[in-house]
Amino acid sequence: MSHFIHWLGAAQIYIGDCLEVLLFFLAVYKKVYRASIFFAIYIYIVVPREAVLAYISYTPYFRALWFFYFFYISDIFLNFLRLLVIVEVGVRTLRGYNAIWHFTWRTLAVVGSAVLLGGALAVLRHLHPLQQLILTAQQYLNITQDLLLFVVLAVGLYYHVNVPPLFRSIVTGICIYSAVQIFNSELGRYIANPTNSVFDLIQRFSFLAMLFIWVWALWKWPGTGPAARQAISQSQYEDLSPKVHDRLRELNDRLSRVK
Repeated sequence: MSHFIHWLGAAQIYIGDCLEVLLFFLAVYKKVYRASIFFAIYIYIVVPREAVLAYISYTPYFRALWFFYFFYISDIFLNFLRLLVIVEVGVRTLRGYNAIWHFTWRTLAVVGSAVLLGGALAVLRHLHPLQQLILTAQQYLNITQDLLLFVVLAVGLYYHVNVPPLFRSIVTGICIYSAVQIFNSELGRYIANPTNSVFDLIQRFSFLAMLFIWVWALWKWPGTGPAARQAISQSQYEDLSPKVHDRLRELNDRLSRVK
């Protein structure tokens, strides 16, 4: 059984390396920043970071204190970047629908602020030991991601908003990885998760799933940003609204006379 676990761990590393290289190449070649700036920044940072981590894991610096801080500080930074990706997806998807967007951004602001404030208070209560502080920060950032995802997707589904396929794949990947991260962060308070343990592999393969979804989405993406929805101006709306109302009223009167 232990040999199978180690084989799975090694397979995840090799497959992950291939997916990361392909993801980075596709992001640069197709200029993904035209669709999502923060998603592009995330890819440009996470892929070199994973390469650095892989290199250091074979050196004596792997157990150094500075590497410990580098790993977790960069991980929290990437969590925050994924949060910004979700917000950007919401903005780019819903901003063409003025009434929906005005409601949604207020909801996102209230939900995000409430969870982040709760996370800040929880972090202050768990300043020591350091492991508890890190786990708490990671957990609340992932909870915020999932809640904001829920708000954006719920609004999109309720109002039948057309979400571009690339954006759907981005948020699906983040949702899978964040959900596993929330569980592992809570689990890490009570038990250790050494390398190649069951829960460590679950977390690593969830990251692999996120990478695969993103690679597949970028592979199919034509390389152009989502077309902006053209909304009429307020003056045009005020001019057309009475005319539309009169035409509908006339139609209703005609229908009422039909026997």
